[in-house]
Amino acid sequence: MAIVDLDALSTEFPDNRIVLINGSELVCYPKVVQPEIYSEDNLSLDKSEEYFTVGSKPVVKNAETGKDEMKDFFYKNAFLFFRNAHRILNDSRMFLAPVPVQNGLAYTGTSGFYYPTLGVYIEWWLNCDANVAKDRKGRDALTCRIAGSPLSGSNHCTCVYPDGKIGDISHSPFINVWSTFMKINKRYTKAKQMYEAYTLPEVVDLLLAVGQSRESELETQLDIAEGNTNILKRLYCSLKEQYYKLQNQYKDLGILHYKEELEAFRVEYRTRKHNAELEIESLVAARGEFKSQMKQGIINNVEYQHAITPLTRRRKAIEHDLITFRAEKEVALVKKGHITYSQIDNYLNQDDEK
Repeated sequence: MAIVDLDALSTEFPDNRIVLINGSELVCYPKVVQPEIYSEDNLSLDKSEEYFTVGSKPVVKNAETGKDEMKDFFYKNAFLFFRNAHRILNDSRMFLAPVPVQNGLAYTGTSGFYYPTLGVYIEWWLNCDANVAKDRKGRDALTCRIAGSPLSGSNHCTCVYPDGKIGDISHSPFINVWSTFMKINKRYTKAKQMYEAYTLPEVVDLLLAVGQSRESELETQLDIAEGNTNILKRLYCSLKEQYYKLQNQYKDLGILHYKEELEAFRVEYRTRKHNAELEIESLVAARGEFKSQMKQGIINNVEYQHAITPLTRRRKAIEHDLITFRAEKEVALVKKGHITYSQIDNYLNQDDEK
């Protein structure tokens, strides 16, 4: 698993080129007809409420409905693509081949996940902060679809095994999975609209025509790398130390930059949470009183159910309002840049941990 600071990578590319995470430049082929306006893929709250869920199952709703032949084709050939990563990362039209899999998150929907490409998946499988090329039992399994909540971390993703079978998989921590994919995908938002790309079937035909030669090439590269293990280890340790030092400094600067906003957010959130807890306690007490009356025979079961229904509705509304407030505030801060969801969560929970 590679250690890559995706936030530090430039999103500005030379003309008719894209620069990959590994620093390679790929020559691109402009489309004959260029869009007058380039669409953005910025993070935003889902207004349709299709991806807005609250409670114990904050998994994207209504996603991946119906049979999609090209999606199944991608799943079927996922390991062929992965085994030929070197070839795909050296051909812009293969790299930009569109993948018809829709990822999404509760509250923010599909924003940040629009139109992923084959190269995006390859770079993600190779550079994700979590192991998205294995399942929980350590078996080869490529995560191919992301669905879950950025707040609670609950997720229900889709993975594919080497034999083409599809399975369910959950990742923890989830933030490492979806945030890495989103950052990689957004790097190429403009390139997807500007340059030509193969279709997935065309990529498969090209890969199969080459046969196993590319796999042999990758194996040779690995052999060379293993022959220089000692040198690479020393370089790796030095770079790793510098990386974590700079990363911590960057995080501290982000917190310092948003100090006033974060503190105001924390105070208001804790106040709302405290008031919500007090009201919920009163609702629980009222429910208990009605239950006691039913046991004493003062009211029957029908009257009891009628009495507690508004209490239940009110509790759900309180919880919904609190989650919505936090989600909207966090999304607004992250959209400004230089701060992450995990940093915000850590700041909000500081007092609770003392």
